[in-house]
Amino acid sequence: MKQKLLNALKEGYKQLGLSDGAFERVATFGETFITSDEQIATFVKGAEPMLKAEQSAADKVRTELNAKIKGLEGEKAELEAMLNGNQPPKPESNPADMAKIIADAVAAAIKPLSDELTQFKGEQAAKSAFASAEATFKGNDYVKKYADEATDAWERATEMYEATGKSWTAEQLQEKAMGYFNKAVAKKGVDTSKPFESDGGGDNHSAKFADMAKRQEERAAGVVANQP
Repeated sequence: MKQKLLNALKEGYKQLGLSDGAFERVATFGETFITSDEQIATFVKGAEPMLKAEQSAADKVRTELNAKIKGLEGEKAELEAMLNGNQPPKPESNPADMAKIIADAVAAAIKPLSDELTQFKGEQAAKSAFASAEATFKGNDYVKKYADEATDAWERATEMYEATGKSWTAEQLQEKAMGYFNKAVAKKGVDTSKPFESDGGGDNHSAKFADMAKRQEERAAGVVANQP
């Protein structure tokens, strides 16, 4: 069922230019309650707000990253111009030796900037993965119903995530949280592998997706706002 959902999402929203990971997260979420082929079309239609939230989050991260890269490249250019202008080759110097000296000086000077850029990219990827995993996990109907078990499962999963240096993908973090959650609710006789049955509140999938999209947008805004 997940592969069918994935294929349907990619076909229905190919114009958004999303990554395979984004479609994968939405398909994983849909798999928790879509049980028949007849429901796929409704799911795909209702998934638009969630996919657009994924697109918005990715765009914000890319904009921030591009601005950071542009700033670092400007600093590098200024440094190279300064070194070339303040250390002209002496007539008696070997041009090849002087060129190597300048190149080594530039490389040493821009290394901290390169290290900073690498760190920045890693932090952005980690924050994006965390936000996506949290939205997918907390959007699950079983998770919404069993809030106490869900809170404990998410806290345990995020502790493990941080202990491993925040190196997990969004899927790995979400799966870890669901693993803890499934074990907890199983003690109450709840089988999350079965389709979720509503208590009669009349929920519709589009409303759920819209609510999840809003949470993702808020999380994405927080990611950008908290950048150093």
